[in-house]
Amino acid sequence: MFDGNITLDLIRNCALLLMAGLVYDLMPGQDINSTRILPRVGAGVVIGLVAIALMLTPVRWGDGTIFDTRTILLGLSGLYFGVVPTMVAMALAGAYRLYLGGGGVLMGIATILSSGLLGIAWRHYRLRPNRTYSITEIYVFGLASHLLMVLAMFLLPPAIIAQTLENVAPAVLLGYPLGAVMLGLLLGGRQKRRLITADLAKQKALFEALFKGNPDAIVFAGVAREVIAINPGFTSNLGYSLTDLVGKKTAIFYESTAEYERQGATRFNMTAADQLLPYEVNYRRKDGSVFPGETLGTTIKDGTGEILGYIGIIRDISERKEMARRLERATQLYATLSHINEAVVLASGAQELFVQVCDSVTRFGLVDAAWIGALDEAGGPMRPVARTAGPVVGCSDHLEVQLETSGWCPVQEALSQKVAIWCEDLEAAELAPSCRQCVKDQGWGSVAALPLHRGQSLAAMLVMYSRGSDAFDVQSRSVIEKMTANISFALGNFSAEATRLKAQADLQESEARYRALTNLSNDWYWEQDKDLRFTIMSRPDAGQPEVDLETFLGHSRRDAPGIVWDAAELADLEAIAAARKPFRNFEIGRTYRGGQKQYVRMSGAPIYDSSGVFTGYRGVGSNITERRKSEQQIRAQLKELQDWYEVTLGREDRVLQLKGEVNELLCELGRTKRYNGGEGETSEPENPI
Repeated sequence: MFDGNITLDLIRNCALLLMAGLVYDLMPGQDINSTRILPRVGAGVVIGLVAIALMLTPVRWGDGTIFDTRTILLGLSGLYFGVVPTMVAMALAGAYRLYLGGGGVLMGIATILSSGLLGIAWRHYRLRPNRTYSITEIYVFGLASHLLMVLAMFLLPPAIIAQTLENVAPAVLLGYPLGAVMLGLLLGGRQKRRLITADLAKQKALFEALFKGNPDAIVFAGVAREVIAINPGFTSNLGYSLTDLVGKKTAIFYESTAEYERQGATRFNMTAADQLLPYEVNYRRKDGSVFPGETLGTTIKDGTGEILGYIGIIRDISERKEMARRLERATQLYATLSHINEAVVLASGAQELFVQVCDSVTRFGLVDAAWIGALDEAGGPMRPVARTAGPVVGCSDHLEVQLETSGWCPVQEALSQKVAIWCEDLEAAELAPSCRQCVKDQGWGSVAALPLHRGQSLAAMLVMYSRGSDAFDVQSRSVIEKMTANISFALGNFSAEATRLKAQADLQESEARYRALTNLSNDWYWEQDKDLRFTIMSRPDAGQPEVDLETFLGHSRRDAPGIVWDAAELADLEAIAAARKPFRNFEIGRTYRGGQKQYVRMSGAPIYDSSGVFTGYRGVGSNITERRKSEQQIRAQLKELQDWYEVTLGREDRVLQLKGEVNELLCELGRTKRYNGGEGETSEPENPI
């Protein structure tokens, strides 16, 4: 049963237990959640020493039995501190209990092991990161732990088990779980504070890492927009140190006071809503240079919503804007190049191309104005042939009169040197008087004068103007030079095309003359491919209207439909063609459908390509049928005369013989010859009767 001394011992033991928790809670450097082994072992040593202290101030029962609250301490150690601290504490407490000895040593060791191991197991299965235990769970744990303690009482000497269970068990089961709850609340609060402290430390470390390591400029300002703090990125970006800015208004690094006031009215005032969208402002560095900054500015509030100050994060976007400018420039360049390339392909002549070039270079923003001057092939001055719409463009109006003879003129320089001339700063250049006046009137900042060639000869000059200086960077020059090369290529093509068209016209005229001559004659022109099939026939068989092109085109002589050639003559002609020899005035006969006979005379020569490969024959032909008929008639007449001559030749001889005989008889009769000589002429008688 309880008495006053027992109650006092319990209160003293519990107070020591709670005091041990407070002492441990206040000990610096004992982070039992650390992964390092030494702090955890150190925590176990402290817990073990507290357990020994508890054993030194036990609760004494009337029959001499003593108990203490080390089971509460070791159980909650396993529950809150984990394996290493609890095992160290259990080892120290167990060793001391063995040292004390006595009849209750087995029970003492058992309660040390049961409470500590139960706490370790409970923590393993129940505790989650950043989670504490509820009061109910702590009470249940305390009750379970001390039920094991009650069971351990059966390890006492048999003589005192019953008495101990009767006297001590009710107090243990009723009081110790409450003590566990009290110590658990203390340790739970400690754990919450430790978690909060650790979380704050992490947030602080993260903030410092972001604040100090961020390359962007970060500034904290008070409610009056006075500078409180800046990060190293602010110093590297704007050149100011905290000493330069602390206590001063943020207007010091704005380029425009008006912009400072506008942002104050929009974002940095007590009534402004949170502003999270970035905005762009020009800032001034300590050295006076200005840069564009993308800024994220907002208010800083406490838990009650009261504004504590403002934060601004400034990022230098000079490079980004320069890249955007270059990208836009590249877009302009390649849009211009694409449009001019299209004009190179589609333009019908140089003048049309020149007009489209001047239009393209300004339409896509490459330059502000342009003109093209053409060179007089006769040696006269260059004259403008195309220009952009709008006001007078540079010195183009002066070129029809004469080029400058004094001072420097980019156009004249390009014309004389026949190379591209770039002037990025016309204001600083020593220009000729008229050029200087044009630059002043029009406000030009840059100019490019680019020769345009036709083959090897200078044909024209493209001159482009921009109002800004440094308008022709390396990228621009590269694209513009490609553009002028394409224009020059087109000019060469136009020239070649003009030459081709003239040659084509001359050829057509020659062909017309040839056709006229062949139409007036009985000749025709023909061509054959490498297989000796007819591919061209200008006048197939004049005089034979029933024969059309289909008779020959696509056919050789041998397989021409409806025509039978003289076999021997055709064989001779084919032998000549097989030998790839030319032939001249080859005559051959052929018979058409219906039995009509015709004779033709042909001349031809083999055709070879540039590689020396045989590609066919070409030649002319004429119809000689009428001539053949005339020849045949003449031959018949000659034969007839020859036959008559042969028939009459014997008769004349006989007449002459008879005349001779008559003359002989007349001579014998003493009369005059009747016939003279052998010519058959009759002579008059000297004495006619």
